[in-house]
Amino acid sequence: PGIYLAIRLFAVQYETMLERRAASDALQASWDLTAGRWWEVFSRNFILVLVLIGPIIFLSLVLQEGGPLVDFLVSIIGIAITPIVMLAFLLVYRGIKGKELATS
Repeated sequence: PGIYLAIRLFAVQYETMLERRAASDALQASWDLTAGRWWEVFSRNFILVLVLIGPIIFLSLVLQEGGPLVDFLVSIIGIAITPIVMLAFLLVYRGIKGKELATS
């Protein structure tokens, strides 16, 4: 149930910040935006996580006994790609929002 809700409420933060909606309105807007598109939103986010965050998780697991230097380098890589990950999720939101506007 957690993954289902996370996908259905994926757009809450964007609706709040970009569309300047109140929290309750953002919840409803995200719910409406992802209605009938759960698999589309899930697959896009899953691919992003695999491509962008997957390598960091893999490095962490493989180099888990590497000591403080390896931990530091993995952390730096994570910090460096965070803006890219956030931008990628924003583009997923924009793509879904654009489809909603095109069908309205």
